[in-house]
Amino acid sequence: MSISNDPNKLFNFLCKQGFFEDAQKLYNTRKVNIYNEHHDPNRLFNFLCKKGFLEDAQELYKTKKVNISNNEHEIYLYACMNNKIHLAKWFNQISPNIYELDYDDEQIISYRINHYIYLNPYTKYKNVKELCSICYENYEDINTNCDHIFCKDCIYKHLEVSSIVKKCPYCRQELTCFYDVKISKKK
Repeated sequence: MSISNDPNKLFNFLCKQGFFEDAQKLYNTRKVNIYNEHHDPNRLFNFLCKKGFLEDAQELYKTKKVNISNNEHEIYLYACMNNKIHLAKWFNQISPNIYELDYDDEQIISYRINHYIYLNPYTKYKNVKELCSICYENYEDINTNCDHIFCKDCIYKHLEVSSIVKKCPYCRQELTCFYDVKISKKK
């Protein structure tokens, strides 16, 4: 079957190639099934949000196949920077601890993305207690995916002031996961 005969494949192709106006025209015909296996759910979610199909984006979100924070919170930032207040309010309703929003009537006044440290369920063990290499006051208690160790206070502060893409304060590698650090008990 050729791409042009299958509206779902054609829609996916148009989105991948960046032909969003054509994709929107095809989507408006309602011949596109947003639950089709050919669609990347996150790319489709981004398309629906940016083109104003909030109800469809909400339906797609309910399938639990969408990561609303994909691409460094791209859609929330898009909504706030373009005063798409209904979209921004929805993100705030979904995750109020992450997406802060202050608005007056129909105008966004300020917004913020709170970054949290999600600890991996595994613990890393060390043989010795060492002071944090940032503050030199607290003991190291959190290990990054790049194997650098800091105290939680310092890593939280670093994440709050660093860019959207979170990087290790030591090596600048992207931070993707954290581990609790405990001292090995000597026998």
